[in-house]
Amino acid sequence: MNNQSTTFNSNIVDASFANRSKKILFEKCIVFLYVFMMGFVLFDPAVYEYMFPIMFLYCIFFMKIPSTTTIPFMFLYLFFIGGIISFINSDQLYIYDYSVTQRNQVISNGFQSVFLHLSKTIYVIHTFFIFMILFYSNAHKLMPIASKAYLIYAVLVTLVSILGFFHLLPIYEYVVIFGRLMATFKDPNVYVPYMVFPLAYCLHKLFSNNFSTSFMYILSILVLCAGAFLGFSRAGWGQFVFVILFFTILYYFSYKQFLIRRRVLLCAILGSTLLVALIIFLISIDSIGDMFADRAQVTKNYDQGKYGRLERHWDGFLLVMQEPLGYGSLTFRKLYGEDTHNIYLYAFWSHGWLGGIAYLLFIGSTLFYSTKLLFKNFELKPYFLMAFSCFLPHVIEGWIIDTHHWRHVYFIMGMLWAFIALDKSNKLYVK
Repeated sequence: MNNQSTTFNSNIVDASFANRSKKILFEKCIVFLYVFMMGFVLFDPAVYEYMFPIMFLYCIFFMKIPSTTTIPFMFLYLFFIGGIISFINSDQLYIYDYSVTQRNQVISNGFQSVFLHLSKTIYVIHTFFIFMILFYSNAHKLMPIASKAYLIYAVLVTLVSILGFFHLLPIYEYVVIFGRLMATFKDPNVYVPYMVFPLAYCLHKLFSNNFSTSFMYILSILVLCAGAFLGFSRAGWGQFVFVILFFTILYYFSYKQFLIRRRVLLCAILGSTLLVALIIFLISIDSIGDMFADRAQVTKNYDQGKYGRLERHWDGFLLVMQEPLGYGSLTFRKLYGEDTHNIYLYAFWSHGWLGGIAYLLFIGSTLFYSTKLLFKNFELKPYFLMAFSCFLPHVIEGWIIDTHHWRHVYFIMGMLWAFIALDKSNKLYVK
């Protein structure tokens, strides 16, 4: 009787283990595909968007939702609600420089544009929660697989796009705009910052593996840096330099072992030499050298002067102080002919004081709780350093560009908040 009971219990344990293994395998597959497709945004909706309902429902019904979710949930939803209130408050649909027939068409088109804009806002907010819940529920399995998927896509698409840039593949018109590499994005200024996370992942692998197994990561870094250079995004270049320096410094001081620190220093010296050689080689090509000379300026003519980017920012903030409910989405460009190019100005202008303050509190709380984790030691620390070192330059770049619809930013923030939630639940140190 005891033997039968033991056998029965053993079968239950085996079945439970098999089911859990299948669940983990399924999660790794869908996360790999979801992250892999995050960078393909040549058209809307992209494959990434079609996967959203599956990922969202799976997280709601099959994953653990941390109680810490209430903090970002409150701030991000207040941000979105502020956008709706601001939209209702604005008179952006009433354009009087048209005939009655034309005006009706403009009103219809304006409403559709704003509706789609706000819909995309709430959509990317929910992708943040998807990544936060996924990484919180199974950090040790899903963070590495997501990082690998991110790296593989970034390297593959950059390599193919570089071949197209040099006319070695007949795809030049699809991956290049105004002489700048954009790969599978619509804007080089989004494409280049997208690649900083896989860059940080390569640095982590370079610092933690033996030199004999690091060759592929060295090549990956060179490919990513070549793609970033050919994107000719000044802010993107700044992000690459910042992440390389900041991640290296954080990694060095996070580990006290002599061998690790020596390896970090050796990699830094070797890497700097290779990157300088790569940049010199690219600049030696006449067309690239000319573009570099044009782009390598702190400010351009559209940044300065009357109603240049900096003037618009100051003017916009003055107007925002006069209208607590905001002016509504997509109205800034009607007044100035350009978008805000400042996520913080955008938050107050398009989402009112409610949305603007909520957004600042969300960014501030993310920085506050993340910074506290810098001083703790835990097994997944390299992944935290990757996310943190990539999040900070995006916060800084937000002063000169709108980042509220960048998919990869919500991936990075979702990973950070997963670490925050694990720490709050005392699960950060449990494997």
